[in-house]
Amino acid sequence: MHGQIYWFLLLILVISAEKQILYIGVMISDINSTGWFEGASAVEATEVTIRDINDSEILSNYELRSIYSISQCANPLASYALAENLLDSPQKVFVLIDCTVTYEKLGSLTSIPNSRFATTVLSYGTYGVAFRDIERYPYYYRIHGSYVQMTTAALYFIKKMGWRRLSLNMNREVLGDSLVETLVKEDSDLSIVLFSIFSRNDDDITINNYFKNLKDMDAKIHVINMIDRAYGFNLICNLLRGKIMDGLNVWFMDRWALESVTSTDLICGDIPLKKMEDLLIFTAEQLPTSNTSIHQYSQKTLKKFNKEIEELIKDSVKVNNDFNPYVYDAIWTGAIALDKMFSFNEKQKIPPNISPAEFAEDLKVFLLNTSFAGLSGQIQFDEYHQNNPEMGIFQYQQGKTMTLVGSITNINSGSPSWNEIVPIKWPNNKVPLDYTPVIVKRRIVIFKQIPIWLFAIVVIFSTLTFLLGCVFLIFNIYFRKHSYIKMTSPKINNMILIGSMLILSSVVTSGIDTQYISVQVYEILCQFNLWSLSLGFTIAFGALFSKTFRVYRIFTSKTKSVEVKDKHLFLLIFLLVLIDIAILASWQFLYPYTRSVVDMYELTTVINSTLVDESLYQKEVCATDSNILLLINFSLKGMLLLFGSFLAFETRKVRIPALNDSQQIGICVYNTIVLSSIAVLISFSISNNPSVSYAIIAFIKIFTVFTTSIFIFISKILSVYRDPVGAKVDVKQNTTLENNQTQHELLREIKHLREENSKLKQQLNK
Repeated sequence: MHGQIYWFLLLILVISAEKQILYIGVMISDINSTGWFEGASAVEATEVTIRDINDSEILSNYELRSIYSISQCANPLASYALAENLLDSPQKVFVLIDCTVTYEKLGSLTSIPNSRFATTVLSYGTYGVAFRDIERYPYYYRIHGSYVQMTTAALYFIKKMGWRRLSLNMNREVLGDSLVETLVKEDSDLSIVLFSIFSRNDDDITINNYFKNLKDMDAKIHVINMIDRAYGFNLICNLLRGKIMDGLNVWFMDRWALESVTSTDLICGDIPLKKMEDLLIFTAEQLPTSNTSIHQYSQKTLKKFNKEIEELIKDSVKVNNDFNPYVYDAIWTGAIALDKMFSFNEKQKIPPNISPAEFAEDLKVFLLNTSFAGLSGQIQFDEYHQNNPEMGIFQYQQGKTMTLVGSITNINSGSPSWNEIVPIKWPNNKVPLDYTPVIVKRRIVIFKQIPIWLFAIVVIFSTLTFLLGCVFLIFNIYFRKHSYIKMTSPKINNMILIGSMLILSSVVTSGIDTQYISVQVYEILCQFNLWSLSLGFTIAFGALFSKTFRVYRIFTSKTKSVEVKDKHLFLLIFLLVLIDIAILASWQFLYPYTRSVVDMYELTTVINSTLVDESLYQKEVCATDSNILLLINFSLKGMLLLFGSFLAFETRKVRIPALNDSQQIGICVYNTIVLSSIAVLISFSISNNPSVSYAIIAFIKIFTVFTTSIFIFISKILSVYRDPVGAKVDVKQNTTLENNQTQHELLREIKHLREENSKLKQQLNK
């Protein structure tokens, strides 16, 4: 008796512990027909998911079972299969949807009160735009990213790159008004320059007209949402066949269109696939799942999940694909929401004890509050019943590779963020513009003049050299009766200093330009510079060479009565100056110097994509209509230097410092020739930089005057310093001169002594 009671109670416990069965509908694509290839292994993914849920603590009092229907992802079969799944017994707590066309028609009936089609739908592979309308599809929930999110990511990236003008091109089969209205028309930062609708049946003429419209509207950034691979292949081939579009264009295409080309080795006519690298093609897609992802509830990794599916796949045609993690997370989402609902209300009715619409409405609250870490990422629905996945921007790079260049998080929020992963490849490393720029060339004339600081430095050095010349002039006048100074022809030395001062004056006045004076005064200074430099050179070096000419004339003359006094030397200097004046006067009368503005060079500076500065650099110069007289003047100056060199060479053996300046003249001539040559070369080589040219030429003039003055007068100052009284001057060993002897008298006496010495030597030899 007791044994019978025991077995009876045990039977009651077993019966009471039996789990209640919950059915879910699963829409699948048959791989053996023309269905959706990516959903081919959804059955295996569903079986693994249901097994994991039934083995978990979720819905511990219930058991999930699945009922499959084949949709082929093509109407009318898809709509019929879904209707059959929804209406046939047993009732389903939710239905798993594979693609857009499966639910788009019947789903709109869910908004009808008490509709038998008002069943909760969880999607793992739909992209459709229309499902964003939650009033029309109140019980639709999407796990995978949609066209809305792809387009949102693309538009965010477009704005991130600074683009504002774009063309939006939609496939007629997936077009939804809410996409254009919500994502673009309400975005004040973007403007649609062309909105096109295309179909898979469009021919080449239609496509070419599409390109022509893009070109006419100057559209450079193109967002293309399509689901037909043949159309994508046709579009890309038309891009590759010729220069249909001008300039750089950026194309945003969805993965379906790109896979039609990147997954094959076909060519578009005679265009090889590698030319795809010439196109700037991007796609916005949900980031692929990671093998290291761990499910929050099952603690299963994606790697283990994929391995289990591969073990279940028996048909070799089937493949494990990227959509299976979304199948896993979609079923888990429904199960977790059901578990929360049953825990919240233990008396919660389930179909058929409650209408599908009432059950779906009760479940909505818990679905919208479900959040967990799945294999495909974080799962949590927003106000439009869509998940908030991390989106990736992919660029077509390196052959047939779609390279992930960056990711966008919080795509559903008003403030998404961009994370660069690898550098984006742009032509010339520059982000292209979203329009063909109308380049405005701004002409700027920049007048290059001598800066005030440089002019001040030149004036300081010129003044110091001028003051040094004044010191030498005062010294020469003050000690003019000194026996040594008297023998050096002090009056001629004064002429050397006067000429040097004229050269220094031209150094200063040549640095004065129209930033300080008027054009009329500037032209007067042009004439003054010419006269002061030319006359100063003639006077200074004419006087210097005249002294040597006297030594040369006396010592080379065969007569004793040769006289070359100071007045003769002044007459020689006067003749040289007179020739100079004649040339300068003719020059000024025939071809006077005037102010001329000369173009030096142009510099182009790109300010931005639409503005270019073309800077023309100019300088002002003293110009003449003819250079003939300039060449004549230079030739005479050169002949004067050569003549002076000749005199210095011929009198080099007269070793009387007070009488012969041949060594100093040689040094001065050498400095003048070398530095003048440098000045001429510089004036031609750096003529485009007037400041540098002025600085170098000015300091060459100053240095020439300075060295000439030093070499000529420093020995005289030292001689006076050694013999302040000037009682006698040692001219050569045993020869002395009295204070009242002039240079001319001394030269005659020396010549006479040399002749007598020569005669005595001849007599001794006999």
